[in-house]
Amino acid sequence: MITLSVERGTMNRGIYELATLFDPTKPNAPWAAQKGWNGKLYWIFGASSGVSRFQTPASTTNVWNNTALRRGFMVATSSLTDHGTNANDTLAAETMMMVKERIAESYGPIRYTMGAGCSGGSIMQLNIAAAYPGLLNGIQPNCTYPDTFTTAIEVMECGLL
Repeated sequence: MITLSVERGTMNRGIYELATLFDPTKPNAPWAAQKGWNGKLYWIFGASSGVSRFQTPASTTNVWNNTALRRGFMVATSSLTDHGTNANDTLAAETMMMVKERIAESYGPIRYTMGAGCSGGSIMQLNIAAAYPGLLNGIQPNCTYPDTFTTAIEVMECGLL
């Protein structure tokens, strides 16, 4: 009996979510992972750009990615890797490292991590992949911009005109 297991918690002041296929009738240990997870991690980065002073759930992402889950991926996200909540790439990378450590300790070793996201989510995964080699093994940036500052300058200039 395979079901969807969702874990929610807080890490580094951010709210994280993990989803994987899980059989509750079988034992689960990091050294003997269940068949529903193949050791691959699919990390979803949230869109937009902003800074929040409050602890909020990821606003533009969710872990209900049927395609990734069917292929055996664990799907993960955190409010601090949601660019609409947190535009600090260093804090996002630190949070990602902490959640990945939690996954490795609770579910087993991670074979590789794929990133996905649009707009601000693509900016964040590009910046993390460039500044923290090995944290992301592959990225899928969509509807991307070069960086937050270049885009902000253009938006502000349009408003002035």
